[in-house]
Amino acid sequence: MKNKILILFVLFTCTGFSQSKLLKIIGPYKDSIKDFGIVALVESKDKVYIENIGFEKNVPSPNDQLFCIGSTSKLYISCLILQLIEEKKLSLDDPLSKFNIIRKNENISANITIKNLLSHSSGIQDYLTATTFNSSFLQPYEDFSRTAFYKLINSKSFAPNEKNEYSNSNYFILKEIIEEIEDKALHYVVEERIIKPLKLEHTKTYYSKNIPGLASSYASGMNLDDFPKLGINNFSDGVGNFVTTAKELNIFIRALFFSNRLINSQSAKILTTIVQPQGTTKNKYFGIGTLKFKNDQYNLFGYAGRTISYSSAAYVDTDSKQSYILLLNSAEFSKDAADKIIVQMIKDFK
Repeated sequence: MKNKILILFVLFTCTGFSQSKLLKIIGPYKDSIKDFGIVALVESKDKVYIENIGFEKNVPSPNDQLFCIGSTSKLYISCLILQLIEEKKLSLDDPLSKFNIIRKNENISANITIKNLLSHSSGIQDYLTATTFNSSFLQPYEDFSRTAFYKLINSKSFAPNEKNEYSNSNYFILKEIIEEIEDKALHYVVEERIIKPLKLEHTKTYYSKNIPGLASSYASGMNLDDFPKLGINNFSDGVGNFVTTAKELNIFIRALFFSNRLINSQSAKILTTIVQPQGTTKNKYFGIGTLKFKNDQYNLFGYAGRTISYSSAAYVDTDSKQSYILLLNSAEFSKDAADKIIVQMIKDFK
């Protein structure tokens, strides 16, 4: 009995120590936080560590706070595409000419492949500029339909396979392809293929002020909760409007990379395959459906996102099988600061 008590004491002490390590990483930002929160999570050696700082409407932010995750939503699209490939409904080499839903646009080459879209090597112009994004936010009842999306692609950035360049258009089109193949809206596909199998209770495929527990959106000290979100949801569907918690994002990304619950091991390897067009020496951080963390000391794959005032990062270390999640809701918190937190999490939880 004494031995059992000693084992439990050691376990709780080690867990508490790791929790304090995590709090020590995000703690220095506490004094700069007035009306937003930060949640950080690490899963290491079958243990989950999570800490948070900050406030939500003058109340300390909880660990299960929901955040809009911006472009980290793209991981869910990548997952669905790989599932369809496993089911022989799709191939990485399929050209856009195969699909009916792609509107005729001379600036979108019919020879662009699924692989090009997943690895941002298509050359399709990014439709989601600061101007178009702000319009969807400030004028939510204007035309933000699929037709409007295709009209915004009025030039070619480069020829397919010439190089990699980040473009939200790639994932909007991937979303369109998923809906064509499955013959249903993205929401239902995600619900059936990801949310239900993983029993995710708080993950949403849309962004709304009516979601209970969603962290408020702040920019320049102004609360943006009361702005209608209809335009943003229409224009960033599948590109950057998912909502979730740190715990559920961690469940998803680990299921994606480290188990057969969503995709098989062969598909998981595709996610960590770097696509670097021949003759290029830059942009060595584009995987097939993922982005590699821009620090060559670490072998991290996942995605990061920023939308309105929210920032997110979700990465896994494919060597150590550790995962790192960071969520916050302030536009003033820089990407460099977020990356610094991720790096420190890696160092301290080796």
